[in-house]
Amino acid sequence: MKLAQIGIALMLAASTAAPAFAADAPVVASGEALGGTAGVCIRWGEDRDHVAQAVVVQSTGNVQLDEVIASSVKTMNWPAPGEGYAGQWVGVSLSVGGAPPISTLPNCALLDAPAVPGSTAS
Repeated sequence: MKLAQIGIALMLAASTAAPAFAADAPVVASGEALGGTAGVCIRWGEDRDHVAQAVVVQSTGNVQLDEVIASSVKTMNWPAPGEGYAGQWVGVSLSVGGAPPISTLPNCALLDAPAVPGSTAS
């Protein structure tokens, strides 16, 4: 069974302005719970209530879990914390299964600059 089929429900651990989130650990067929913390760069587009793009830039150490995290973030209701965030990359810490947050938020400066549709970034 693929982790993407299991899915994870990401829950807000702090206010939307705070870049730390936690989720229950997905469980694989063997019964083993998976967990870890990823540094993720996110950005919003036209829809200010949902992330348009998510890229794991600091891995959990599990490629499949990283993929689930990146795809799950885009399905969450996650409003942009304010004006001017459309098209701008923001680094966040995302924890799964009780793992501690990363100590330093990821640097998103090396990600592509093209704006997402409807953004004000160039």
